[in-house]
Amino acid sequence: MNQADWLTTVLLYAHIGAGLLGILVGLGAIFAPKLGRVHRRCGRAFVWVVVFVAISGCALLADPAFGSISLLFFSDKTGLGDVLKSADYYEVLFLWLTFATLYITLTGPRVWTRIRASHDGRMTSNWLDWALALASVPMSAMFLVIGIMDLTHGERFGVEFIFFSLALNAIVLFDIATFVLRPSVRRFPWWIVHMVKMLLAFDTLVYAVYLRHFMQMPEFLQVRLFVLYLAIPMIGISLWIYRRRLMTGPVK
Repeated sequence: MNQADWLTTVLLYAHIGAGLLGILVGLGAIFAPKLGRVHRRCGRAFVWVVVFVAISGCALLADPAFGSISLLFFSDKTGLGDVLKSADYYEVLFLWLTFATLYITLTGPRVWTRIRASHDGRMTSNWLDWALALASVPMSAMFLVIGIMDLTHGERFGVEFIFFSLALNAIVLFDIATFVLRPSVRRFPWWIVHMVKMLLAFDTLVYAVYLRHFMQMPEFLQVRLFVLYLAIPMIGISLWIYRRRLMTGPVK
């Protein structure tokens, strides 16, 4: 094994280990008391883990030494057009999941940062918020086109591309609306925005691990997982509201 192969192997296992660690600290943040020290520390750890997973994943996808899952390897061998067929090269879906997860993971905690920066009781934003949102629009549109192309040709992941693209577009448009309209920091339930984003980020990480290791599972199980992906954020919000009602009475 030469040095390049050794570095690739180390990066691969670090990537896998970080993904599993992200699931563990994500569970810690989900089940820890909200606003507590454990919740905040697990949340920060989750963000940094996702950043590492994203960077290492992109490096692996672009590394010719990684062999069969290298986008550059496919491009050199078969051409870019074939790479965009997600049924044959589902690493394109991983690239999209990486990008979407990175956006919602970085902007989820920024809800509280933007609130703390407010001096007039209205939501704030800065260049970083705008840069993340504006970079997401063309990327999301491109993957939406890929999803439509895949769906019309009966490819395997067309629905996933379309769903994640539409979901991210909705989140990004909502974020941009808050940049422009600057709603009140007190009258709007910002905890819902934070919770939905972080639960979606956690779900996407779990979904990516599932895709990587369980691609051969029966199709009906894949559909059930997709439905579960949609249901988990709603379940999490419902449990949080129920718990808060028990502690403080009805949520206003």
